[in-house]
Amino acid sequence: MIADRLKLAEMQRCVYVGLSEGYVKKLDPTDGTVLWTSNDFGSYTYGISCGFDKGVYVGLYTNGYVKKLDPSNGTVLWTSPALGQYSRGIKCDLVGNIYVGTGVTEYIYKLDSSDGSIIWSSESLGAEGTYQGIAVYKDIYVYATGYDGKVRQINCNDGTINWTSLAYPAYMYLACSKSGDVYGASNDGKVRSFDPSNGTVLWTVSMPTSANEGLACDKYGYIYAGGDDGKVRKLDPSDGSVIWTSNDFGSYAYGISCGFDKVVYVGTNNGYVQKLDSSDGSVIWTSPNLGYRAFGVSSEYYAGWGL
Repeated sequence: MIADRLKLAEMQRCVYVGLSEGYVKKLDPTDGTVLWTSNDFGSYTYGISCGFDKGVYVGLYTNGYVKKLDPSNGTVLWTSPALGQYSRGIKCDLVGNIYVGTGVTEYIYKLDSSDGSIIWSSESLGAEGTYQGIAVYKDIYVYATGYDGKVRQINCNDGTINWTSLAYPAYMYLACSKSGDVYGASNDGKVRSFDPSNGTVLWTVSMPTSANEGLACDKYGYIYAGGDDGKVRKLDPSDGSVIWTSNDFGSYAYGISCGFDKVVYVGTNNGYVQKLDSSDGSVIWTSPNLGYRAFGVSSEYYAGWGL
């Protein structure tokens, strides 16, 4: 079953981009051309994630709706109940459920991919805030962090909280590796490795940027962090040391996503997406200008699926 899903995800080979104008665009992964543009959903489609069912899930600013899009043409298949506001943190698990963090509630929501209904809302996270930092490991744990700078490990089965970390400088982006390692990149320019058993910090490194604006892992365990200096950095998972630093793509290397085929996608403040070679950070292609703030980027691969 897992092998079939892996083949499905590999066949998908695609890149989706959410923009501040409220559109989602699908890009051809071979050259970055636009294959389709969705309807205008209002403002800020930064929360975006691909699922094993080939669905494309996008979170909206207004009322926190999540929409499932048809990957063939961008039409809306369903719209979730209103979840609050600013559904920016979205990740799918290994079996097709969706986890959403919003901007005005103190909960994480688990949605059914077939119709968008709410399966559970988590235990209270203790504080309202923009829970844009979401990572999922298989269908076992979901990790969430908000403006209070704390990381929580939440049970995917029932929404109970297993542990809550110390508070770190708000805010933080999270990523999981295929082996279950957990990383956070925060707006103080630091990247941290967390022990998944209890949330303690295993290592901390400082990036030469004032804020980190995106984080992802590839299937080999390497970490990619985007900075507000417009650069992407590849990090060694053993100690956080920098392996390479990309060119400067302008301000905010924001949306970071990895592909199956040893590539990294990065969205930037000026509306472009770059496809990078993960071996050295060189640019394979640059998309056309897509609008403004290509902050939401998702590809066919997510390391937290454990594949």
